[in-house]
Order: sequence, then structure tokens, then C-alpha cells
Amino acid sequence: MLPRLRPTWAAARLVGVVLLVSGASVGCTGEQPTATPGAEQSQSDHGSHHLAALPAPPESADWNAADATYLTMMVPHHAQALAMADLAETRAEDRRVLSLARSIDRGQSREIVVMATWLVDHGLPEPTQEDVEAMNATAGSAAGMVGMLSPDQMTALAAADGAAFDRLFLTGMIQHHHGAVGMADELLAQGEDVRVTEMATDVIAVQNGEIRRMEDLLSEL
Repeated sequence: MLPRLRPTWAAARLVGVVLLVSGASVGCTGEQPTATPGAEQSQSDHGSHHLAALPAPPESADWNAADATYLTMMVPHHAQALAMADLAETRAEDRRVLSLARSIDRGQSREIVVMATWLVDHGLPEPTQEDVEAMNATAGSAAGMVGMLSPDQMTALAAADGAAFDRLFLTGMIQHHHGAVGMADELLAQGEDVRVTEMATDVIAVQNGEIRRMEDLLSEL
């Protein structure tokens, strides 16, 4: 299983390490979330992406299944970005790429803790390593989680170095960000929880900005 994700920096960092070592291919904002666990805070049909074992959440006027599913999926989606950012530490050549990777790492580490905490607060389990592996098995296919890099893409990224790594990292993270934006768009149309909606709105704004930044960087390499 993934480490417990109550709000500690060490727990968030450990998630990325576990996924990287296991070869898991599990977006992703580069900014710190505007909410804390105790504070207020489209690309395809994602209906087939729900975790098979996800229990039905207790629905209320301000929380529904769309909120629960979004958070459950986004924890491993963010975790893949942490794995990619870890690779950049030793493989990136362009200092702007490394700076971007570190920014994504900082923002998404914190967001993973927030999202996992919200799940637990609603009586739902944190995603396990088995959940992540199940998502990996369908990543890159029609039924896979949108934006996720496939195992082959992650293997190619880990094998690259220097300028070749920079190009693969930017290309892969652009794909990843587009997937996260699509998931957030869907949540805005279906979710009820104010905090989850605010986080999804932030994901859309931040990641669209980072997509433009990465496209500019890619054109300059």
C-alpha cells in the first residue's frame, strides 16, 4: 500500500519515491493549493476510469460520488508527476526544465496530502499501491486514465538524459497536464464539494499556464 498520507511533508515525498521505484506510471499543478485540510479551500469521458473497488460515498448536499472519484483518481495522477520530477533531478540539462520540475514537485506533494486527507475525512480509503497498479495497467489505452504516461513512456523517460530527457519530460508533462485539466473540467460539471471545486478550478488555471510555459520551452530546445 501507499504510505499513510496524513498531512506531513515526508509522507507526500515518500509517495513519489514508492511509485518511482516500483515503476508506476501514475498530474499536477506547480503551485501550492489555496486550501488546507481543515480550511476552505475536456478531453474524454472518464466514466470508465473509476476504481473498481471505490465504495459508494455518503452523498449529501455538498459532497457526491464525482467529488470522491476525482480525489481518488487525482492522488495517483499527481503521484506520477512526482515520479517524473524525481527523474529530472539527475537527468535534466536545461535549468528551466529542472526549475519547472521542482515547482511541480512542491505543489503536487502538498496537494496529494490535502486530497488524501479529504478522502479520509469522508470515510473513504486512500488509494493503495494496488489501485495505482490497476490504473497503470490501462494507462495509455482507451480505458486508461486520461493524460497518464504509459509504462513504456515512463521507461523511455527514465532511460533518457540531457537534452533528450528535457524534450521527453516536457512532452510527457504537457500530455499529463492536459489530462488533469480534462479531469478538473469534468469535476466542475458534476461535483458538489466547494473545496474540491476550488481545487479543480485552480488546477485548470495553473496547469493551462504551465502548458503554455512548457510549449514555449519545448520550442526553444
